[in-house]
Formats: sequence, C-alpha cells, structure tokens
Amino acid sequence: MKIIQYIKHNHKIFLFLVDRFNKEFYFSIILILLSSIYEIVSLLLLIPYVEILQKGKLSIGESKVNSIIENIINTLEINTKIDLIIFSSIFMSVVFFIGFFVKYIASKYSIKMTFKIAHDLNKRGYLNLVNSPYNFIRSENSSEFISLISIKTTQIVYGYFLSLYSLINGIFIFGFLLLFILLINPRIGILVLLALSMIFSILIYLKGDKVTGRGEKISEKNSQIVRFIQETRGFIRQIFLYKLGDFFVNKFNDLDSESKKLQFENQWEGTYPKFFVESTVLTIIPLLVVFSIIFSSELISNDNDLVSTSLKLFVFLIISIQRLLPVVNQMYVGIISIKGTQGSINDYFRLVKKIKFKADKTIAQNTIVFKDKLVLNNISFGYSAGNLVFKDLSLTLRKSEKVALIGKSGSGKSTFIDLISGLNLPERGNIMIDQTELTNFNRSLWSEKITYIPQEDFFMDDSVINNILLGSKNDKIDFERIKWACKIALIDEFLELSKSGLSVSMGENGNKFSGGQKQRVGIARALYRKSDLLIFDESTSSLDFEIEKKIVKNIFENLKEQTIVFVTHKLELLKHFDQILTVKNKKIKSEIEK
Repeated sequence: MKIIQYIKHNHKIFLFLVDRFNKEFYFSIILILLSSIYEIVSLLLLIPYVEILQKGKLSIGESKVNSIIENIINTLEINTKIDLIIFSSIFMSVVFFIGFFVKYIASKYSIKMTFKIAHDLNKRGYLNLVNSPYNFIRSENSSEFISLISIKTTQIVYGYFLSLYSLINGIFIFGFLLLFILLINPRIGILVLLALSMIFSILIYLKGDKVTGRGEKISEKNSQIVRFIQETRGFIRQIFLYKLGDFFVNKFNDLDSESKKLQFENQWEGTYPKFFVESTVLTIIPLLVVFSIIFSSELISNDNDLVSTSLKLFVFLIISIQRLLPVVNQMYVGIISIKGTQGSINDYFRLVKKIKFKADKTIAQNTIVFKDKLVLNNISFGYSAGNLVFKDLSLTLRKSEKVALIGKSGSGKSTFIDLISGLNLPERGNIMIDQTELTNFNRSLWSEKITYIPQEDFFMDDSVINNILLGSKNDKIDFERIKWACKIALIDEFLELSKSGLSVSMGENGNKFSGGQKQRVGIARALYRKSDLLIFDESTSSLDFEIEKKIVKNIFENLKEQTIVFVTHKLELLKHFDQILTVKNKKIKSEIEK
C-alpha cells in the first residue's frame, strides 16, 4: 500500500515539474530505450565474437544469435578462419562505433531536455515571485526565493531529473541484461537477480529515509547561507568599522561546513555500495563457474569442451555481471538522489503556488478612471488577527491634490500607502476610485495609474538612462520627456543631459553615485512615467534641504494635474501642501493647510 502511495505521490511531483514538456520527456525516454536495446544487442554479439576468436568458427544452432550470424557468413561466402576473424572484428568495431552515436543522441537530448525543464522551473519560480499577492511576498523571507531560483532548482535538476533519466536507463538495461543472462544460463540468472535485488532493496530501505531527511536539512541550510550572505552585505560598514570580519567568517564557516557535511553524507550513501557489491560479486564469479559446470557436467564430453565451456562461461559472467553491476548501482544512486532532492522539491511546491485570483474578463479594461476622488470608507486592516493597524478609517483624496503624510515610525504610514496603491486590500470597508471599488480583480489596472518612489530606490548595474526607463519599451523612448524629468529632479546639476551623459553606468545598486544623487535619479524615473497618483515615500530624505525645496517646488509647478502623496518628517515642507494627514492611534487626522 505504501509503495502505491509513494508511486502516486512521485507521479504527481513528476507531472508538476515537467509541466508542458511531458511529451518531449516521453520522447527522450524512447531514445533511451532504443539506446539500451542497442547496448544489449552489442553485448549479445560479444559471446559469438569470443567463440570466433577462440575456435575460428561458430557452434551451429547453439543460439539464435549464432544462427543469424552463420547465415550472414554463408551469404557473404566467408570460408577461411582468418577471413572470418577479420570480418567479425571489423563488424564489431562498426557495431561499437554506431553505438557511440546512438548513445550520444539519446544522452544529448535527455540532458538538453533536463535543462529546458530547469529553465521552465526557474521561470515559473520567478514569475510566481513577481505575480504573487503582495501579502504573500511580505510574509516570505527574500532569501527563500533567492535560494529557490538560484540553488534549489539546480538541485532539482541534478538530483531529480538527471537521476530520473539515469534510473530509467538503468531499469531498461537491467531488464535486458537480466533477460540475456536468463536466456544463456537460467540458474545463474536467477541467483544474480535474487542476490542483487536483495542487497540493493535492503540498502534503499535502510538508507532512503536518512537521505530524504538530510536532503531537507540541506535545503534548509542553503536558505540559511543565502540569508546570511544577504545579511553580511547589509552589515558591510559595521564589518569594516568594528572589525567584525572574524565573527562573520566563523559564522559562515559553521553554516557552510554543516551543509557540506550533509551533502558529503548523502553523496557517500550513493557511492559506497558500489564497492561492496562489486567486490562481493567478483569474488563469487569463479564459484559460479564451478557451480554451472557441476550442474552441466553430463553435457561435457571431453577436456577440450570443458575448457571451452568454462572460458565462455567466465567471459559471459565477467561481461554480463560487470555491466550489470554499474547499472544496478546506477539505479540505486538514482533512487537515493531523487530522495535527496525531496527537501528542495517540497520548498518549490510551497513557494511556487498558483495565483489564486484572476482578472474578471467581464470587466472592461478601462474601468478604472481617476478624475474626481479616491475614498476610503470605514476600512479596517491588520497584518495579524486582533492586531489592527487601522480601524474604521474614512478619508478622501481628491484629484490633483497635494497631500503630506506625517507620523511616527511604525504608526502605519507604509500600510496606508499599500492600501491606497492596492497592494493590500482592507478586511472591512472599501476603497473607491471615483465610482469603482478597488478589488482583487481590478487592482492591476489601478497600479498602472500609480508611481511609487521609495526612500531607498533600487538601481540596476546599468546606465542612468536605462535606470530611468526601467521596463519601458525601447521603441517608445521619449528622450525629451527624459530630459524634462531630469531637469525637475535637478539631475542636470551633476550630470550632462545628453545621450552620452546619461549613458554613465550607475554601478551595482547605484554604488557609483551618492545617496542624494540616487534619490534624484529615482525621482526622474517616477516623473518619466505618466501617472495619476505619485507617492513619494521619504524620497528626498538624503537631499540637502535647499535642493529638496527646489525639487518639491519643481514637482508642484510641473505636475498640477497629478495627485501627490508626500511622506516626510520635515515640517518646513508642510506649508506647500493642500492637505496634511497625520497617522496616529489607528486613525488618520486630516488638516487642510490651504
């Protein structure tokens, strides 16, 4: 019963992972099957080839393979021993040469298929990251997603798919080899089957759960390492100033050492049985020869037949079992490796979820119109049960209004911004944009009308102009608007507003620019977008006050039609705004300044 449940569970995993590539995957299995058949055919030809080298002829009627080869020899009129040896040697060379291309095609296609699936897994993971509900993203540690897309998907590729291909290839070859051995010598075939099946079944039973458990721990450790590297980057100033290098190195050493120890143990679990089983089987091969001769002694008429039979049997056992052992070990390693990736697969399932809501196709694509006002009607919202940030909040923001938002740290300013921008929806009450209620089904339409400028914006390791464009299509670049946005943000005070001047690289996250310069580029990026609602979340905090006043003045003079929400702690700026919102005690108090 457990075996059936295990097969069903793994089939479900397989269907989820291969997704739209299942037909191509099955085609790759057919190629592996053909490669396996060809390999067994090559092996079948070795026994008559050895007989030709030994005797210079074939024993007629000894096997169907011998009969087929004898017919070919007679058709080609090969009469002398030397001609037969030369022909058979060349024939075997051609067989092995063709075998290389068969294996090459099957292997290349399966590996290519594996990495196509890997790319699809990464794309689905990243797509889920950018399309998941905002609350879900906030609740997850960013290192989990980084680890999933950069590390764990690779573990799934190598540990699951390449191992699965290896396992399937092993099953095919094992089946054909066993059939081959049974046809040649049934007694030995049954003994080999029972011995290998028993040994590896016991090993899988004893080691499987341990490997699965270690795989889950490895997955967890990888997430911890990514998280720690992120934290290291955040503490980089303190590391240099407080000489914390040894502390961080030691902590990283502990995490990585534990991870590598677990990886070693799982790798060793898949490696050491090979040596044990190989040594055992090779030790008993001579005994199998004796066993076979004793049971077939009545068929041996003279000493020459005894020597010939013993030699052929020994060659047969060496070739068959030596080929069978790596195949069985390959199957064992495949099963162990698949079990070892269970932790990464579980994390992938947990994080890569289907988006639970879809746009209502009955709603027209132009239903969100902001011409009059944005109204919050008795809304309540909290991040956890019984811990509300806002309760029964009602508020109106009018079109073209310039609004200042003030309040202590942690009072709920960011939550308010997330609500009016549609990133979060209220638990009770509603948000109306003119006559349209903001819902799961239309908030993506509302987001097209909003621009958000954070206190610490993010910048690509690219030119200034590409950081301003950020996602805009190259065939629709409005260079005059770029210059207009840069002048309002006073970028022209430190950078030439030409295509060559704006082509200057900003470095990793803008590290070639100062904090104030980066904020100005972030403001220019926002102004380039044609939005109805602009949210400045302390976006000028790193600027000199005089420059800040100039930029605020430029914004108000040039964006008269846009609604602006400006989060600030600088009371000197409040006189410029139409309305001042103070966040306090789960409420927002409104004061009309003008």
